[in-house]
Amino acid sequence: LKALEAPEVLEIGPGSGAFAADFAEALHAEGVPLARYHLIEVSPALRERQIATLEHRVPGLMPRMAWLDEPPAQGWEGVVIANEVIDALPVRVHAGRESGLVELRVDCQGSALGFVEHAADAELVGAVAAMDPVRGHPWPVGQLGETRPGLSEFVRRISERLLRGLVV
Repeated sequence: LKALEAPEVLEIGPGSGAFAADFAEALHAEGVPLARYHLIEVSPALRERQIATLEHRVPGLMPRMAWLDEPPAQGWEGVVIANEVIDALPVRVHAGRESGLVELRVDCQGSALGFVEHAADAELVGAVAAMDPVRGHPWPVGQLGETRPGLSEFVRRISERLLRGLVV
């Protein structure tokens, strides 16, 4: 960030705003000329909490804070922070069976919730098979795993407008 003329930060899912306050304070202390700190938050209640936290912790930096619904326009420079965001994306749970790959879906079994096996569709089979070269072998029988459909699209969307910088 120090190497950039007018660096910006984009934090996706900033929670309480504590990290934003800590990071903004640290950048200020290091003399980084922060142009803007963007926060993407879908929850109105969390936005209010973030504003309260930041107004209390870094009131002098509030003019540089901006809440957005999507990443900034094309061509910005800086860093994207997405702490635990990928963990919150939906997953598809799968398992290797002698008969092939199956998907485990949550279903109501009487009065309890449990997994029910379904034949994996072509999308899931393809996603799991795409990792075979990395693993060095097909998905093992008996092994459970999960895939995040749309993860590549998510990463592309948050980074495509970034001209120069880093996604963390």
